[in-house]
Amino acid sequence: MLSKRIIFKHIRDDIKSSLGSKIDLFIILLIVFNVLLIIVDTFNMPDWYFVFSDRVELLSIIIFTVEYGLRLWTSDLKHPNLSRIKARLK
Repeated sequence: MLSKRIIFKHIRDDIKSSLGSKIDLFIILLIVFNVLLIIVDTFNMPDWYFVFSDRVELLSIIIFTVEYGLRLWTSDLKHPNLSRIKARLK
């Protein structure tokens, strides 16, 4: 199992790593792709497109939720002088 410090190193904005930069780029591209899908969703498209769009949306929600959860989990490493709850709230 990956340690909390390794995950922290790769997902926090203030600590740049090769993998961290790739993760940040992936998240940004996923956001842009989802925005484009939402725009295209407003047009009259074939049924297969909406199935594809729904699946991408579900996968994106899962990815964003996992990333957010990891950021919450490692927040006490970013703010070591705060309690876990206060670090998560910050």
